[in-house]
Amino acid sequence: MNRPGKVARQYAALPYSVDDEEYLEGLVCVAVPVTDEQQRVWATVAVHGPAARMPIDAALARLPELQAAAAALGETYRSSTAP
Repeated sequence: MNRPGKVARQYAALPYSVDDEEYLEGLVCVAVPVTDEQQRVWATVAVHGPAARMPIDAALARLPELQAAAAALGETYRSSTAP
């Protein structure tokens, strides 16, 4: 990571995760959790790509779609595990 302290403080309280070239230079990622009925995270939905074609702002603009997909997956999981 290039700036781990800064990144941890900046994103720790957000309901999503961001990798703005911290892991690998030139790659960006935004991810949201998929949760079960106790709000435990069991999966994530993410979008990632080269920063040259998808700057972090463009990835963040996809948050509504990512959150909708995560909610749908969570609901499917919850309904499939219900007694």
